[in-house]
Amino acid sequence: GDARAQYNLAVTLASGQGVPVDQAKAMELFKKAANQGFADAQFALGQAYTFGVGLPLNEEKAAKWYEKAADQGHAQAQYNLGVFYRLGRGVPLNLERAQKYLRQAANQGHADAQYAFGNTLFFCKYGTLDQTLALDWWRQAAERGHALAQFNLGMAHKSGLGTPVDLAKAVKWWLKAAENGDPKAQGQLALAYERGEGVPVDLAKAAMWRKKAERGDG
Repeated sequence: GDARAQYNLAVTLASGQGVPVDQAKAMELFKKAANQGFADAQFALGQAYTFGVGLPLNEEKAAKWYEKAADQGHAQAQYNLGVFYRLGRGVPLNLERAQKYLRQAANQGHADAQYAFGNTLFFCKYGTLDQTLALDWWRQAAERGHALAQFNLGMAHKSGLGTPVDLAKAVKWWLKAAENGDPKAQGQLALAYERGEGVPVDLAKAAMWRKKAERGDG
């Protein structure tokens, strides 16, 4: 049958959109579509095996299906597979392959992958240190609203690692991260307003951000 139609019906059955949930039938259809090379179905099987939803939890099988989807350019599968290789989940730990798949997903605009790939470069996780390039990847993720990337950019601008010290830019990125609920950024903003670093002293704003940070208030 038509792989896309099989996939669409499987999604409907798995989620119960207007029909009773039927995970067994959904998985059967995902497999049919996946075996025809349909990347979204291959990814869906990877998810099912990762979380044990509809199929028994099996990270080796999850990695196999993620790899099939990743090799067809499926960004989320590339990211998931990169994480699997980084942690040795379902595959032998392999940092070179981890970096390869994270880079592929990052190149497609996947914000989590851009953040993670930036981390590998900034902290020299896999033998390559390039803090300036790391900041480029974090910036791309940050512009997609990734709070941890926004926080990291703020810290880089504060410390002068990979970029000149610029406290006003640090505050700009912390504000974005803080508004996205990042408590570390909220704490840094509180300090900035207390000390007048990058912004005028404003004790009321300092107190507000400190309270949010302590509450974990997004």
